[in-house]
Amino acid sequence: MNKKRWYILAISLVIIYFFGDYISNYLLSAANSIDKVSKSIEGKNATKDAPVIKYVTPVAPTTPEASPNPTEKLIRVTAKQLEQDYDDNQFTADEEYKGKLIEVTGAIITIDRDFDDKPYINLAANGNSFTTVWCSFDESDVSSLAKANKNYEITIQGICDGLKSNVNLKKCKVISISSEPIQINKSESLLHKYYGNQE
Repeated sequence: MNKKRWYILAISLVIIYFFGDYISNYLLSAANSIDKVSKSIEGKNATKDAPVIKYVTPVAPTTPEASPNPTEKLIRVTAKQLEQDYDDNQFTADEEYKGKLIEVTGAIITIDRDFDDKPYINLAANGNSFTTVWCSFDESDVSSLAKANKNYEITIQGICDGLKSNVNLKKCKVISISSEPIQINKSESLLHKYYGNQE
């Protein structure tokens, strides 16, 4: 029995001596693989249970186009006075009229379409300049313009858009048109002289 024990012990020592490194490396590799699998399973479970956070890129709010306050008192003015106010002081006139709903009365100089094919009416202002009151309309209002004629007095409501080459009104609506042409002293107006030569 003792010989057998010594024989087994000797064989074990030989195996350990020659194959010990290989066996230890194999066991270490197996342990690492088991550890990786365990961590992978834990990670999946953590991701599954974690709340999903969505990031939304903020969008800057758009600023709507300024519109007149419906409770604001309607400003009534003649085309001549409106142009004169802008001629006297543009900044003061802007405070008084720009961005507000105004009702302008004046004599029609032209009824036409601009370079963008938008319908408009020019109202005579003062006779000492080429400045007019330019009233632009939406296409849906063309039918009301068909009733207007040169040299007729017309009353128009629109939003004052300030002074550019003319005093501008946008989103205009026809309120009333005189039944007959009015007497205009064309010699006092450079515009009437100009447009009269075009006829």
